[in-house]
Amino acid sequence: MLKILKKAGGTSACFFDFVAFCMVLIYNNFIIFAVGVCILKRLNEKEIMEAIDSNIFEFVTKEASLQDDSVCFSYFGKKTLFGTFKKTVLRLVPKLLSLPDIQPKDRVLISQLTTPESIALIYACNYAGLTPVMVDIRLSAGEMCRIITNLNIKYAFITDVNTRHLSLISKPDCLKKLYIVSVVENLGFPMTFFQKFACFFTRNPYMFERIGLNKVGVWKDFLRLPDKELPNDYVAPKGDSELIFSTSGSTGEKKFVRQTARAINYNVCFNDLLFDFQDPSFHDILAFMPIFICFGFAASVHMGLYYGMHIHIHPIYDMRKLPDVFMKVKPNMFLCAIGHWERILNSPKVQNGDLSFLKFALYSGEKCEPERLNRFNELLKERGSETMLLTAYGMTELTVCAMQYPHDFKYGATGKPIPGAEIRIAKEGEDEFLPVGETGEVCVHSPSQTLGYLCNEDETKKLLHLHSDGKVWVHTGDLGFVDEDGFLYIIGRIKNMQVSVSGTKIFLPAIENALLECDDVEKVAAVPVRDEERNDIKAIFVFLTKKGDLSDSALKRKCKNLCDRELPWYLQPDYISVLKKMPLTSSGKIDYPTLEEEAKKISLKVKVNKITVK
Repeated sequence: MLKILKKAGGTSACFFDFVAFCMVLIYNNFIIFAVGVCILKRLNEKEIMEAIDSNIFEFVTKEASLQDDSVCFSYFGKKTLFGTFKKTVLRLVPKLLSLPDIQPKDRVLISQLTTPESIALIYACNYAGLTPVMVDIRLSAGEMCRIITNLNIKYAFITDVNTRHLSLISKPDCLKKLYIVSVVENLGFPMTFFQKFACFFTRNPYMFERIGLNKVGVWKDFLRLPDKELPNDYVAPKGDSELIFSTSGSTGEKKFVRQTARAINYNVCFNDLLFDFQDPSFHDILAFMPIFICFGFAASVHMGLYYGMHIHIHPIYDMRKLPDVFMKVKPNMFLCAIGHWERILNSPKVQNGDLSFLKFALYSGEKCEPERLNRFNELLKERGSETMLLTAYGMTELTVCAMQYPHDFKYGATGKPIPGAEIRIAKEGEDEFLPVGETGEVCVHSPSQTLGYLCNEDETKKLLHLHSDGKVWVHTGDLGFVDEDGFLYIIGRIKNMQVSVSGTKIFLPAIENALLECDDVEKVAAVPVRDEERNDIKAIFVFLTKKGDLSDSALKRKCKNLCDRELPWYLQPDYISVLKKMPLTSSGKIDYPTLEEEAKKISLKVKVNKITVK
């Protein structure tokens, strides 16, 4: 039975879609025809700006399509109703406000995988007027300790997947309590019992290590806290309330991005102007990207709740299982990094399966070469899907700010600005905008842009520039250009523009683009080996993974010949290494800092010549 979706104010300005449907009921040899109407109401631009100016919990409860008896989450087979989710959030709010010494806008660290508990906790923190700080679960105990100290964290909720050295994590004086939340908490007994029992046989015995640590508790300890009654005149935070996301660290420096509820809401709501996501055919969405990544939270969880979708939560540890999960869930929508799509679409199970269930597919992160993207789109079409693999451009500091659309698509481009966003190209290191077609730094002004970096004014000043037009523009650090049709093209990072010992400017992505033309190369990363005294490049190392049966030595020779033919002398790599697996960050991007460290180690063993003018 189709249901009436999305009721928001301003009926005179809303766009109505009338969808007639017929149901044929066969009962006792009688055929009964029933005709109904499903009204799908979208928000217009004015209504969107009004709707987004609220905290994230009120946004998904007041504006969302879900009914209380609708399933909003599936987690390892257990379903959660939307009404239950709302009650859980409202139950957690008094618990949070009853924490000793808690004050409005205090930061609460949440280092967890995507689970029903972590989702409810983020919404509850925001509704209670606290600031959730989402942190990667893979950080070391030392890193976690430093973050808690530097950000003055009073309360933290961490997953039981990575809880070694609790005494170190809980050491900071500012920390009042550290709560451990099991990934199977939502599944109840006997799964929670088996999880605790497993501590006997793992290197993660948090149930025993926490004994004697007064600062450490578990999720049930938190739920046993007395409730602090909310006053009848309690006013929930608005759209300027903050949520903090840590960057993926692809540039080698961890920064904490101050996003707002308004920005997160807008990054979901603008789709009302472009797509029919209220349509019942967009029913299932697969959420497997971690919730501590902004894209993972906004593009799967928050959007799924807003549009009344059934969110299938899968905190996948082994990426080899992703194609199996994808074909089991059969999501109508899936949004992730291109590396994840590549693993899915290269799977024999997917290549030989029926993909007619897939209605919307999108990737973000790294760019995909036109030839490879075209191959993926042809596969989707052959297997019955009516969608294309669309591109989105964004960053934690902006969320999504440009997209490709099925009706307006160019291979090689990253899309056009989303409604409300502006994209211009500036001279490197300056605020002067360049004409159409010229290459420079990509600058964005968007309703979903960040307030800056937490406790890092220097980096905030580099990121946010007040221009002569009176607008604050985000200087992304990406090199690109905009063509005459308004499409944005990304060439690479400005930080990848290096200087050799000869003073020659070296653009490392040019090496990667050349090697990706080789049919036997799957992924490639070019990294510098620096002169420690001068901080310029003394050598270029290339790491790549292969596809096909070509031997490592033969592939190296082939790549060297390709570089000799296609690249100038100053871009010739000094060392090529074939890896079995390319290291990736949590958001699916190539982990360049790890590769730079590996190149540095290799350079101490292998003699490399400085790049000099020939």
